[in-house]
Amino acid sequence: MAEGLEGPIKKQIMDYLRLLGYKVHRMNSGGKKVPGGYIHLCKSGTPDLLVFGKHKFILWIECKRPGEKPTEGQESEMFLYRAMGHETLVADNLDTVIEYFNNVG
Repeated sequence: MAEGLEGPIKKQIMDYLRLLGYKVHRMNSGGKKVPGGYIHLCKSGTPDLLVFGKHKFILWIECKRPGEKPTEGQESEMFLYRAMGHETLVADNLDTVIEYFNNVG
């Protein structure tokens, strides 16, 4: 997927969550051709961010461009994570994340 406006949104979200004290990992899906082979990354559809917090808190965040919706594959992956007891969130702006964390409290 082309980064477009998604990259800056993702960075804002990561910076905000790190300021709150969460451990944030950027997840990259697909693969990358390198000299002598191919590096396999996360499964296609994996949300963009994996957030860890205290007390076994796990949140997967799918970052989207404003107004964009998750793909069927992304929805499917998030369904599986919710079935395992993880939280998921689709965010096309920082305010969505701020609102989520204000309500988690």
